[in-house]
Amino acid sequence: MKPLARRQKPSDAARLTHGIFDVLVFLKGLNGLLELAGGAALIFTSGDAINRLVQRLTAQELSVDPGDFVANTLLRWAQGFGHDAQSLAIFYLLFHGIVKTSLAALLLMGKTWAYPAAVFFFTLFVAYLLFRLTRDWSWPISGLVALDILTITVILLDWRAKRRLPV
Repeated sequence: MKPLARRQKPSDAARLTHGIFDVLVFLKGLNGLLELAGGAALIFTSGDAINRLVQRLTAQELSVDPGDFVANTLLRWAQGFGHDAQSLAIFYLLFHGIVKTSLAALLLMGKTWAYPAAVFFFTLFVAYLLFRLTRDWSWPISGLVALDILTITVILLDWRAKRRLPV
């Protein structure tokens, strides 16, 4: 008769990695919910309303400093935010939000098949962001890429640790 396999106790490093995994995946899911809310809000908001809001938000700063980089960049963005850009933003936010929220929930529930799916989709998102960076450099997008790469790495480490432990 074969002896029963003992469940190995996770190492301190594995517990730390799993704790980081829980936090990052939870934040990824929360971010997905915010993207869903943003996409839904864009469905019911006109481009003119966005333009008026940005004008109101930047008016005081531009009255003090007409050359303010951030305020002028926001104004140019809002003025160029037409129907096509809005439609693309709605699709992107809703799709991205659904995928991120779903994968985060499945990972937190411990669904083993969600690990490779999450790595695949998050890698696609990183590839898209890297493509955007080649066209127009952005520190915030660079930060998102770094955070996504960290998240992918932690997911892979947690998946590897999970596969090593007998059930």
